[in-house]
Amino acid sequence: MNKALSGSSFEGKEIFIIKDFIEKNNKSIMYIAKDDREIFNLKDKLKWFFSENIILIFRSWDNIPYDSVSPSRLIQAERINTLNQIKNINKKIIILTSVNAILQKTINSKFINDYFFTIKKNTNINYNEFIKKLTLLGFEKTSVVREVSEFAVRGSIIDLFLSDNKNPLRLDFFDNFLSNIYEFDKFTQKKINQVTNEVTISPTSELIINND
Repeated sequence: MNKALSGSSFEGKEIFIIKDFIEKNNKSIMYIAKDDREIFNLKDKLKWFFSENIILIFRSWDNIPYDSVSPSRLIQAERINTLNQIKNINKKIIILTSVNAILQKTINSKFINDYFFTIKKNTNINYNEFIKKLTLLGFEKTSVVREVSEFAVRGSIIDLFLSDNKNPLRLDFFDNFLSNIYEFDKFTQKKINQVTNEVTISPTSELIINND
């Protein structure tokens, strides 16, 4: 990351300063907001000027220190995916974050290398090991998938809702052979369209509970 800005000194002009910087420099930019409300307000405004896929969000956890409740899986998954994109992206990006978010400890590059993996239809995948891996990565097993970071198992079918997808996925197995991947509607549970590209599975928790 090559440039960091704080919003305290030029309130109301932030989007124009960011726009001007991105257009005139071959560098990415990080904007440090005061809270999540400012982050999403800026994102909505920046979408008028830039493609949404270059605007990344890195929020802080939604709990307080020493709280007995874990941070939201959605926010953790969002943070992890943002860090993965920062690590692998090869174009200019805009990162919108907050003071609290950048002060919190999080994952490193090794975590991304170890726990991100891809799947594709018409390939062999160990069915039982795949289910174990989803649990390890923080996905919650439910009877019906409706929310991000949930998965459900029904015979040879695994439903899965990734944090960076608008719709959940339905994986159709034949023994250990992944024959098809579909998007489906989370309300009607009906298939929408077939997925032909690779699908990247990412963790939904910044703390992986394993033997180590």
